[in-house]
Amino acid sequence: MSGCSHQSVAKRAVYWECPADWKQWNKKCYGMTKKPLTFDENKNECALMNAQMVSIHSYDENAVIIYNVTNSTRTWIGLVRNDTKFNGLKWVNDDNVNFLKLSDEANASLFLNSNKRCFTMSYLVKNWHQTTCSEKHWGLCQVEFYDYIVDRKIDALKGNVKLLQQTLLNIEFSNQSKLFWYEYIFYMVTTLNSIYVKMRNLLN
Repeated sequence: MSGCSHQSVAKRAVYWECPADWKQWNKKCYGMTKKPLTFDENKNECALMNAQMVSIHSYDENAVIIYNVTNSTRTWIGLVRNDTKFNGLKWVNDDNVNFLKLSDEANASLFLNSNKRCFTMSYLVKNWHQTTCSEKHWGLCQVEFYDYIVDRKIDALKGNVKLLQQTLLNIEFSNQSKLFWYEYIFYMVTTLNSIYVKMRNLLN
């Protein structure tokens, strides 16, 4: 596919809560890019917001996005044709393709037109349509914010521990006092790591 480089964006969501004007559903926030762009430009625009192009995995999620996020224009989603995949499709963030809402036209011509390798959706047209990636449309971005909430809280706690450790290094204590504080800090870090693992397991 000339001119399109649909590489995965490895980094996931980075928000305490949904950004302003974004919509939340389950573990995701959804938002629109600020202007019509090509597919790759939209992917980069999402990345600049520490987000990814949207991937959709159920009828309910598709409906939520259509009725609460998209405007009446055609909007990019993060689905692309990939002839090396079993079903010929992939999400650019490497999520599993476990749900599709292709239009009849897209189903019928999925592999017939080599130039139409990207997909759009809109409020007016509930299904996903296949199109050329060089067209300019609005784009949908997503962040999975719960994971980041856990990460940020743990990082903040670890940061406080490091600050305390640095403060102790700059203060004169007896060897016995230093040993006590270092043992206490080690205990805190170990406990935080344990809490982190448990919280992540609860969210998965």
